[in-house]
Amino acid sequence: MVTGSGDDPASGKEWPTHLERRRWPREPSPQKEHRVDVAPALVPLRFSTHDLPPKEQFQSWRSHMAPLVDVHLPDGKSEGDGFLAEQTGWHLGEILIVQQRAQACSYIRDQAMLRSSPIDHWNVGVMRSGRAWTEAKRHETAALTQI
Repeated sequence: MVTGSGDDPASGKEWPTHLERRRWPREPSPQKEHRVDVAPALVPLRFSTHDLPPKEQFQSWRSHMAPLVDVHLPDGKSEGDGFLAEQTGWHLGEILIVQQRAQACSYIRDQAMLRSSPIDHWNVGVMRSGRAWTEAKRHETAALTQI
């Protein structure tokens, strides 16, 4: 595909010599070749409660999140109501990027968990709908989104 920038010759064609701006000849780029025998560079890590019976969904989510936070259902909800949640993560060296969708719940990371957990993290959220708030030392920040 020609982008119009003058940097990409049409597929299979050579640049005319008088238009070539490079000091050395072009070499084929193995990064641009589509290889089906090689796994993608970023393999997603997936977790979902969708295929579990409704009575097991919340406990499964709670166990999955346990190394980082303690998860609680909102008032008036029970584990028998079911709890649909899914999470996909990608490791980027020492960084983990996560996309998550979950029903209403609360997460708690108390002082005891902070002291005992080696996990140090930042949470940057881009909410598409719902409400979130963070409380630390009795100071609260909140966000409300509906798209």
